[in-house]
Amino acid sequence: MINSLANETKNIIATALVVKAIETGFNHWLYDSLLVGLRKMGTEKLFGEVLDATDKLSLEEQEELMDVLSRRIAERRRGLIAQDIRSARNEFQKGGCHPATPDELMAEILS
Repeated sequence: MINSLANETKNIIATALVVKAIETGFNHWLYDSLLVGLRKMGTEKLFGEVLDATDKLSLEEQEELMDVLSRRIAERRRGLIAQDIRSARNEFQKGGCHPATPDELMAEILS
């Protein structure tokens, strides 16, 4: 199960990186930065394979792929935001935080 989750995570990251690479015109600085992160996760080979496969697609297919990946990434981000909201509500219900005005928050931050 852990290996399956790790592989899924690697695939998600590779997918997100392909979208960014396509959006930025494969900016070399971005690509190099992404490779550093991928090496840490052992997905450099997978990322290269995804890029190679993407190069074989027509321009229209690449654009469609980018649209699909962008929607998937947005969906995952919405899921993470929803999870954060649930966590914050749970913390609030348990008394872990209290409502405050912006002025009260600033006073607390500056004190």
